[in-house]
Amino acid sequence: MEEAKRKYVPEISLPLNHYPTKKTNLKNVLILILVLALIVGFLFFLYNGKILSFSNISQISQPSEPKYVQDCLNKAKEAIELERMRSTIDFTWKILEYKEFSSTSEAEAYAKDRITVWVNNYYTICKRICTTEVGSVCQDVTLPNKILAIIYEERAYYQGLEIKGTGVIYCGDDGRLLEKGLTDTCYR
Repeated sequence: MEEAKRKYVPEISLPLNHYPTKKTNLKNVLILILVLALIVGFLFFLYNGKILSFSNISQISQPSEPKYVQDCLNKAKEAIELERMRSTIDFTWKILEYKEFSSTSEAEAYAKDRITVWVNNYYTICKRICTTEVGSVCQDVTLPNKILAIIYEERAYYQGLEIKGTGVIYCGDDGRLLEKGLTDTCYR
């Protein structure tokens, strides 16, 4: 009778995907490691980016160019800005490139290939300057040992059209901007 008192309880088996397996645990651990690695990498990138930005600032404050090049670039910027303020057409500008030369002919050849006509910017360096008065007086220009040719771009909008051109400014290693004209003899 003891057997009759026992109730039959069927065994219930769950499908295999309900049981936690080692593969599922391993996947979860790998996903967790990957997420942590991404977070650590992102934080390192942010931290490293801040370090790089501070190092870039220190590089800017210590220019690798000679002092006269920095002075010439500043004078060229002032000259272009003065030209912009005097112009009847509002234009924007930026310096594209600059290069140092030891002779005027090299600097002129470099500029000739890079400037456009509309800027009304001549590329021949004045070696003699004459007055326009009757009985004009001419004098030779003392040229510097090194010449920096600074190529810049101007952009303007006139009557709905975009006008774009490039010009040149010459500067000597003595810190002065050099005059230029159609020929090597310029008139004032």
